[in-house]
Amino acid sequence: MRFPRFLASSLVLTACCVSLLEANALEAAEAARVPTPGPHFVESRDLTLIDASRPTAPNDTFKGSPTRTFKTTVWYPARARSLESLRPSAARLDRAGGPYPLVIYSHGFMSFRSEGTYLATHLASLGYVVAAVDYPLTNYFCPGKPFLADVVNQPGDVKFLINTLLEWSGTPGHDLQGAIDPERIAAVGLSLGGMTTSLVTFHPKLRDPRVRAAVSIAGPSSMFGSDFYRTSHVPFMMLASDIDAMVDYGANAAVIPKLAPEATLVTLHGASHTGFAEVSRVLFRWMRNPDAVGCRALKKNLPTGGSFLKLLGGAEDGIVEPKRLMPCEGGELPDAMRPATQQDLTIQVVASFLEGCFARDPEVRDANRSFLTTTLPQQNPDVIITLPKATSVAVPTPDATMTLQKVAPVDAPISDAAIALPTSMPAAAPIPDAPVALPKDPPVDASSLESKGPE
Repeated sequence: MRFPRFLASSLVLTACCVSLLEANALEAAEAARVPTPGPHFVESRDLTLIDASRPTAPNDTFKGSPTRTFKTTVWYPARARSLESLRPSAARLDRAGGPYPLVIYSHGFMSFRSEGTYLATHLASLGYVVAAVDYPLTNYFCPGKPFLADVVNQPGDVKFLINTLLEWSGTPGHDLQGAIDPERIAAVGLSLGGMTTSLVTFHPKLRDPRVRAAVSIAGPSSMFGSDFYRTSHVPFMMLASDIDAMVDYGANAAVIPKLAPEATLVTLHGASHTGFAEVSRVLFRWMRNPDAVGCRALKKNLPTGGSFLKLLGGAEDGIVEPKRLMPCEGGELPDAMRPATQQDLTIQVVASFLEGCFARDPEVRDANRSFLTTTLPQQNPDVIITLPKATSVAVPTPDATMTLQKVAPVDAPISDAAIALPTSMPAAAPIPDAPVALPKDPPVDASSLESKGPE
């Protein structure tokens, strides 16, 4: 039996309408979950920084460099626009609300600094200065090819960035004068950037005691034993997905409560690894699982050979030999959470954790902790919270009210012996700066090693 042509056309039109209605319903559901931005306008500036004291190792066809160069973006709270501020060179930092907490965001392997723009922009609207760089040898466009082992030098890069921004904040007349509160500095990173965050927070030789809160988003951690997390009582959160195809959840995230009893574990059920990256929101929005793309790229660039873990130390440094778990070998990928939903939840989780640590008003800190531990999981069954065994004391900060955003355990500020920091005279454009004289922190030579670990 043949359908009349008009009937077949009607059926096709009906199917298209149903699909469109379903798409609109999904869009409406996503819009309802979008976190409300904070009270500040947000401005960002791109510049280039050069650490003249530390070299970049040779890499494939790249012959190396005596310096380490960083393409950098800084997001910050800004004043409302006016005709006088429309000049491109005009800085519009909102000094009235400062000084602000500083967040250093670290990107993942084969990625770049814009990967976390959605998160950086939201945090800046809440009253944070956020800085991110393209790491010299692990970013997607690096010379040679992305080189996993250079992660051992990235904690030093984070220190250099903190040094530079604090120097600007303390320089009279600088565009960012008075922008940053040195007692409220956080490190946040995705994937290999999450590992960088853990290293600069806890590693006994690489850590920076100025970091007062840390968030690893799907970061490799199977090489860290329980002793690794005993070097500091910094508030720490692992945000991860239980179906992550690239960084195994069981070996890297699920063990965190056991290894780091003061840490908070937040699990996004059904999220993907790739979905945490900004680009996924548009490019991979209709994919069943964005990790299909991430895995293809990772397999092409993940080297085999000697492990770089020996460069991080041994058992005395809390470093253990992880079980060999190759990424992206779990067979067919399951359906994953849509990237827009995943990133909106990531904003709420990370912002509430940091506000629970850094908000000046104790009531705002308490409200953010309550949101993260109670309200958010109740509203979103895909958000699963594993809390520390004991609640710690909040980081003391001056009294003032900050905007409520959504929690986490917080700790008293740590007291550590000074660690070696890199000498630097940062070369920045377009923002001028002054030379900084700091003790040296020589880089690790990772050029002769290849990695076999996870991303």
